[in-house]
Amino acid sequence: MHFDETRIAIRERNGIEVLDLSVTLLRVFLRPCLTLFMIGAAPFIAWNFLLTYWMPILDNDAATIDVAGTVWRYLWAQTLLVFIQAPLAASFVTSFLGRAAFDSAPSYREVLADVRLAGSKLIWSMGIVRLAFPVSLALLTLDRAGPFQARMEIVMMGTACLVVAVTRIGRPFLPEIIILEKNPFRTTEPDTVTVVRRNRELHSLNSGELVVRWATTSLVCLTLFSSIYFTLLFLQGMFFNLWTQNSIFMLYIAIPTALWTSALFVSLARYLNYLDQRIRYEGWEVELKLKAEGRRLVATPLAK
Repeated sequence: MHFDETRIAIRERNGIEVLDLSVTLLRVFLRPCLTLFMIGAAPFIAWNFLLTYWMPILDNDAATIDVAGTVWRYLWAQTLLVFIQAPLAASFVTSFLGRAAFDSAPSYREVLADVRLAGSKLIWSMGIVRLAFPVSLALLTLDRAGPFQARMEIVMMGTACLVVAVTRIGRPFLPEIIILEKNPFRTTEPDTVTVVRRNRELHSLNSGELVVRWATTSLVCLTLFSSIYFTLLFLQGMFFNLWTQNSIFMLYIAIPTALWTSALFVSLARYLNYLDQRIRYEGWEVELKLKAEGRRLVATPLAK
């Protein structure tokens, strides 16, 4: 690992530069990012399909069914699920980016080892505390033969995701802290920085700018989703002469593809914002130079 030969220039960036660099990272590391993201997202994609595939299906009497309503119900559920699951699904990508910044060819084995080491922390912090698993399991209580349940599907699930969103806006870098910094959850040594302490210290430096960057990233993410979705709708119409949005292809392929691709972009932007936060307020570039110089001194014997 070369601390002074990073593949990503260590310097301060504004929000627009971070978003632009996110696109560049996706282009440069397209193959490993897609592969690792699919490894993390595949279980959630399958699980979400089992939870929601029945929502937009119509019965025999189509005249009595609100077609648009069933599609919006399905889209709402899929969006909430992807939103709360995305940080967990992107764990492998986060580990890869952390290594790729210093290593020209990080191996998948190293990435898998990093995530496995942080697995219990990720499951507790992102899966339980930040409600990824509870919200998913809540959909199992829905009566598939019954009508739309506004209290459960809109009020309760929407409120849960709003809580998660507020938490992420204020403290978005918890996955990077767990995976890349490898802080312990608990320790008996007073000088050791725990995950909770590090999370509090890192995000207290400039919470106002984090909110602005989150809003900007969300806007770009919404634009990206719309672009992918309507591109796939156009391709469906051109190749199959089918322009409806409630087809099997649009519901079960296009919507998940657009949502998860947007989630991948958000994970790249979050990682770069994490780097910028450390560079801007912790002098990380100076720390890297000192570490690199320290390694040289250790490797070079002193002249007698």
